[in-house]
Parts: sequence; C-alpha cells; structure tokens
Amino acid sequence: MSAKEFARWQLLYEQEPFDDEYTFRLPGAMVCSIVANVNRDPKARKEPYSPSDFLPFAGRALLEDEAQPEETQTDDDIRERLNAIASTMNGTPLK
Repeated sequence: MSAKEFARWQLLYEQEPFDDEYTFRLPGAMVCSIVANVNRDPKARKEPYSPSDFLPFAGRALLEDEAQPEETQTDDDIRERLNAIASTMNGTPLK
C-alpha cells in the first residue's frame, strides 16, 4: 500500500469509522430481530423485538430516534477536509 493510498484510508476512517463492533454486528442483530418477530407470540410479548435487543453490549445509540444530533460543520471545516483530500490526490487546494 502506498503512502498516498494509506492517507486516503485515514481520511475515510476519520469520516466514517469502520472498525467498531456496532458496524459488524448490526446486520446479524437485524436478522435476529426479524426472525424473533416472525415467531413472536403477540399475546405474550406485545412489543416487537428491535436490533438493540440483540446487541446488549453495543454502547451506542442503535435506533435513529435515540441518536444524538450531529454537529453542524462550518464552511471552513468543510474546506479544510476537502483540501486534505485534494492534497492526497495531488489536487489544488481550495481558496
């Protein structure tokens, strides 16, 4: 892997971390919740299962309504990130 490619991966990781347990376990938890809901007795359990029921140690907000609002980015923040990406691709920085 070249230094340029490594820098690109670093920038991608800063934007969207991809090594946390949540990312890898969520698809399985979604399948588990679907199977559990298909086989659920609505009289015994009125509330449907959610993926968070199958991720007891996730430590993050799992549902959209539980998620914290994202920070808003200023124009300078966006420009700084774009310049960092452009510099790894031998591009011209923005003014």
